[in-house]
Amino acid sequence: MDQSNPRKTDVRNGSAFRWRTSVAALIFLVVTLLATFPARSQVPEESQTGNPKESDLDLVSPPPPSPSADSSESTDLPIARNREVERFIDQFRQARKNFSRVLERSGRYFTVMRTILAEQNLPEDLVYLAVIESGLYFDATSSSGAKGFWQFLGGTAKRYGLVINRWVDDRRDPIKSTHAAARYLTDLYDMFQSWLLAQAGYNAGENAIQRATERGATKDFWELARKGMLREETRNFVPKLMAAVLIGKNPQEYGFGEVKYMAPMEYEEIPVEGEIDLRVLAKLGRVSYDQLRDLNPSLLGPYTPPSYPGGYRLRVPPQNEENLLRALKLLMKKGKPASRFHRVAGGETPATIAARYGIAVTSLLKANRISDPRRVRVGTALQIPLE
Repeated sequence: MDQSNPRKTDVRNGSAFRWRTSVAALIFLVVTLLATFPARSQVPEESQTGNPKESDLDLVSPPPPSPSADSSESTDLPIARNREVERFIDQFRQARKNFSRVLERSGRYFTVMRTILAEQNLPEDLVYLAVIESGLYFDATSSSGAKGFWQFLGGTAKRYGLVINRWVDDRRDPIKSTHAAARYLTDLYDMFQSWLLAQAGYNAGENAIQRATERGATKDFWELARKGMLREETRNFVPKLMAAVLIGKNPQEYGFGEVKYMAPMEYEEIPVEGEIDLRVLAKLGRVSYDQLRDLNPSLLGPYTPPSYPGGYRLRVPPQNEENLLRALKLLMKKGKPASRFHRVAGGETPATIAARYGIAVTSLLKANRISDPRRVRVGTALQIPLE
């Protein structure tokens, strides 16, 4: 026996007595607690009416108040680790090739998008909302007509300052559309005081979420989901976004290996007045036309708009800025734009219009993406390119 520590001796000598006492106390406590809970059959019938079954509740279990303490991810959005989130993590894993491409594209756009969100005092990880909405494809279009990185419908886009016309669609622009999305998300958060409901509102519309919170008498997203107050797409949207955040913040942990991120966007902006044919500008400025189109995805054709609120600013590669400025001045010095427009009058044909401007009919049709000359109707506005 160890004589150096009398405390150990006391513990061993009294252990048998205390063990019997503890067991008795534990049995008494369990019996007392069981008596305080009603059996399942004692639950009033009205408390079960209209509520989901237990199997349904398990699908969208309530989230913890914050990410797990052992999580290696750091995010500025509320994240749950429940069955629904895990289900979408598994789906992204199954579509690993496609989701890896999305992660690669994020390298090009996330830096500028995060900067815009931070300037508006918004959580930067809201960039993953664009991942879910469009996969970061500028030309993504939904069946309902929503377009671009942040999938704006036309009415909402114009409400938040995006220009949509024959020449441009700002929903396709990663910078302008992110500014609009930031304003919209700010309004949604101000309305609901919850980032989960703001995300749901972005998907379903603020009016739908407002009605859901009123009918469900709660502003808890998970409670609204359990009560069936949200449509399936919206019910899935929030946990799907959480899954994208978790993977995007730590792709290797989720089996995505080394992601080959695209280089971030780098550009300068030059002011452009009136319609300019980018093909002509690119040739004079010794830059790739494809580069100009890539930096300006809101342009629907090879021309800058004849007018634009606040003036149109063309993004150009930094290393080509000076050459393009000189080329632009040269075009303006000639006293004529790189293209003009002609509205078709009665009796005119593509041949007569082309002859009037001294260009080939094929050039006229190609500039307007017209394969059949019979499609040219009275009143149509045709772009007249320079030869």
